[in-house]
Amino acid sequence: MGGGWNGANLPSRQAVDPITPDNPVFVYSSDGKAAFANSLALSEAKITKFTRDPGDGVIEREANGEPTGILRGSALKLVAAVVPVDHTRNWPEILETASNYAASLGVTSVQDMHSDELGDVYRQLERERKLKTRVYDCSPISAWQRLAAKGVKAAAGDAMVRTGCVKAFSDGDEADASQLKRDIVAADKAGLQVMAHAIGSKANGIVLDAFEWAAKENGPGDRRFRIEHAHNASEVDLSRFGGLKVIASMQPWLFSGSGSAIYARHLKLGTPLAFGSDAAIADFDPLLAIRFASTGPGAMTFDQAVTAYTIAAAYAEFQESVKGTIELGKLADFVILSSELNVMMTFVDGRLVYDSK
Repeated sequence: MGGGWNGANLPSRQAVDPITPDNPVFVYSSDGKAAFANSLALSEAKITKFTRDPGDGVIEREANGEPTGILRGSALKLVAAVVPVDHTRNWPEILETASNYAASLGVTSVQDMHSDELGDVYRQLERERKLKTRVYDCSPISAWQRLAAKGVKAAAGDAMVRTGCVKAFSDGDEADASQLKRDIVAADKAGLQVMAHAIGSKANGIVLDAFEWAAKENGPGDRRFRIEHAHNASEVDLSRFGGLKVIASMQPWLFSGSGSAIYARHLKLGTPLAFGSDAAIADFDPLLAIRFASTGPGAMTFDQAVTAYTIAAAYAEFQESVKGTIELGKLADFVILSSELNVMMTFVDGRLVYDSK
């Protein structure tokens, strides 16, 4: 099982079968509207050349009618229906693999915005000394009452695994704005860190309004509201980030087609700016984003881009006093790069967790 295939061309079963001879494979596209399956998965779902397209779904076919393995629309349900209900039982293996991969890219800390609440799995990996990356694991904002009942506050936990962040979502729908505002006020009052996904002028405006309202309702405090993406905010709203002290949590490589001048503008306007990747939708490698954000007309400097990925990102998770810079008294998290900017070694808490050799 997988998802996030980011590209127009999905692979056929003929491309996938040779490397997956023993396991059914079913992987969704990044928008969730299409998927590809290997021959074993098609067999499990009893999809053959004689299977009709269901409703508004499409089973893509070869010239002879045989399925290619690419499914669209409601045809996805044919394979999804035969996926074992316990297929997620290998989360420890998945997260260990992801942690190893992060270390290979020089990443020592991750803020997990998937809202899938895997904190217990991360903690188990840490107990087994298999976790190579510090994790701030977030929950959906709908979970705020449950977290509050347990006494969880922003950035709760230890140096390796922490929780206490909740993520909301705005797609710019005014009809949902009132509920979003109520949820944000309640979660903030409970002492949780609130962040909200927003892309586009309407969505950013709605979230900024909700954050401003919550700050007025709940009074002064170091809440560190965040907007995830903060992409394509209106000219009027750009200056509100700094005024409201709302962190723009942005992903330069994800939006590399939009130019890099916006990041320098945010800094000039006093916006607290933090960089990330939005993996697995975009490449996990921070060096790609740093290079992009610091090149082109009106771009920020290289040092500013590195800062956004280090101490500013640490600030965005209430951890700037313990990590984000290499100095006496802070956690010994650092990466050694070659002269060509390849990752040579990665250290977390002074422990070598990746060696390119």
